[in-house]
Amino acid sequence: MREAMPEVVARRIKELRKARSLTQEAVAERAGLNPKYHASIEQGRVNVTIATLAKIARALDVPASDLLLDPGHPAKDDRAAVRRLVEAVTKHGDGERVARLRTFLEKVFR
Repeated sequence: MREAMPEVVARRIKELRKARSLTQEAVAERAGLNPKYHASIEQGRVNVTIATLAKIARALDVPASDLLLDPGHPAKDDRAAVRRLVEAVTKHGDGERVARLRTFLEKVFR
């Protein structure tokens, strides 16, 4: 069974954080997040906004796409997961969320 997106993102954040020998508190501070909130993100208990993902990516010094792409699954699955996320935001997100998604994607693909 495939993991839900919050669990994939949680696992990737934890992997990237540990690879850099950072604590959850250090990443939270760098990202400007409450440490308890960051811990709940790493535990896969909350859905995060694109803006929060961008902050965490900057704190880890990685492209934001690295938080969404799971190297343990084939790229085809990654593309499908990203496509579903984009479709959900464009169908159900308000104008501000769609604009933030566009800004995020433009930064990723520069």
